[in-house]
Amino acid sequence: MDVIYCFDENYKELFNKSKESILKHNPQAKIHTIRKDINNELKEFTYELCGFKHVSKACFLRLLIPKYFPKLKKALYLDCDTVCLGSLEPLFNVDFENNYILATRGHLYSDIQAKQLGLPYYTCSGMMMFNISLMNKENYFKQIKDNWKGAIGKQEPFSADETIINWCFHDKIKLVNEKWNYCYKRDYGERACNNPVILHFPSSDKKDMDLWLKQ
Repeated sequence: MDVIYCFDENYKELFNKSKESILKHNPQAKIHTIRKDINNELKEFTYELCGFKHVSKACFLRLLIPKYFPKLKKALYLDCDTVCLGSLEPLFNVDFENNYILATRGHLYSDIQAKQLGLPYYTCSGMMMFNISLMNKENYFKQIKDNWKGAIGKQEPFSADETIINWCFHDKIKLVNEKWNYCYKRDYGERACNNPVILHFPSSDKKDMDLWLKQ
């Protein structure tokens, strides 16, 4: 069970908290990190593409996961502002069905984002299970480089890597239950979840992470 985080120094403390929650419920998990772009492959993805002030350019590091971990068949990516509340084994056992990514649909605001991009739905990139072997086999990174600019000007604000992933791989993302990436204090309407396994604390809600680490 391989779990990967991508972050800069600003998120080091949050990473340690999230990692602790993973290992508490999944002691067999192997934790990996990407802290920088060692080959300067993300130079065209600038800070200006981060539509939210709390997002840094480090968010684009997750685009490198399949390239930097080619020996792994699959791996789970998590944002540092997530808390694990249970076993991840069921998520790792989900069949990709020839898709690149397993992800959850976002909260109700994501419907606006999907409409802006002309997509049937919009997924949250705070948790993604990567089908690494297939993505590398089909040169996923070239697909990103060739197609990501098509999303510029369509979504406001441009949600950095999340917009790029939804735009480039919308037909290669398989939806999983919202419990695998449930955004804290966000409105999901009829898709509301009472038993999240991965609880995500976006924006200013990060201050409440400690309340859930004891669960």
